[in-house]
Amino acid sequence: MAFLRLGSLVIGWGKECQMVHMLSQQVQKNECFIICMICTFMVSYSTPLTCYFHLIGGVYTMGSGSGSSLSAHAPLRMIKSCSQIVDRVFCVDYRVSSAPPFESANPYPAALIDAIPGYQYLLHTAKFKPDNIIISGDSAGGHLAVALSCYLVQLDDPYLPLPRALILLLPSTDWGCTHDSDPTSSVHRNANSDFVAPFFTSGYTARALLAYLPEDEIRTNAWLSPSSLELSSPKGLFTGMPPTCIISGGAEHTVDPMRTLRDRIVADTNMENVLYLEYEDAVHDFLIFTFHEPERSQAPSGDCYLACKCHVASVCLLY
Repeated sequence: MAFLRLGSLVIGWGKECQMVHMLSQQVQKNECFIICMICTFMVSYSTPLTCYFHLIGGVYTMGSGSGSSLSAHAPLRMIKSCSQIVDRVFCVDYRVSSAPPFESANPYPAALIDAIPGYQYLLHTAKFKPDNIIISGDSAGGHLAVALSCYLVQLDDPYLPLPRALILLLPSTDWGCTHDSDPTSSVHRNANSDFVAPFFTSGYTARALLAYLPEDEIRTNAWLSPSSLELSSPKGLFTGMPPTCIISGGAEHTVDPMRTLRDRIVADTNMENVLYLEYEDAVHDFLIFTFHEPERSQAPSGDCYLACKCHVASVCLLY
């Protein structure tokens, strides 16, 4: 089953994983990525350390893993609320993309190539066991977390085993905006309650991710838009995925693609493998906004704590 095209060449999951693996090794060798440990808490180490490997949002065109950045608010709040379960947060400053009128740079899969050595670092340098790593991401970082997990599943390499779980914070997984043609879709019914739609409808991120690839790839390529309604064969995309928690907002422009992602993961795994938490009045990436109460406090202090606990302590998610 082929998902990623490079120019006119169509490459399947297996060969593509091998290609990305070789490129990620080269990135690590050349030290072309920056690793930021953004938060450390002193806790009792009577049990093994658990690391929250977070991939930041920023529509793939901005953002930083620095602990002082806006993007760091979500993982910092998570670890503060879940310090009995998660001891460390770790971020990778992956390369951001750009498109005209700026110079084109770092199209997909540059971000994925940078995320892979970060996970490898946690396993083989920091010596975290895979069962003690939770991969997470918010917004575009949520999409990147999905791609990294799918890559690890399809690579099937004991050197890079699967993590314990995924926590996807309002993941952006339909860069082709294929849900928008339905007049009842969330981008229309939540038109007055969210801010994020222009980042998608402008097409800038799509152009930055595609670079030289054909325009329709943003809608038909599962690596780029795993929630796209125009995928020819979405069945089986998420087979083998680790337990997954998806957190979304009911007032978001892009909540419908998140529901599609949920449904596809459930179809390929099972209902017990997926925990879906939707906050009725929450907008996109609400965890990073200090004004977004009470949802901002409710999520890390209550439901997300439960999600972390279930992901780390149990094979199945119970809610």
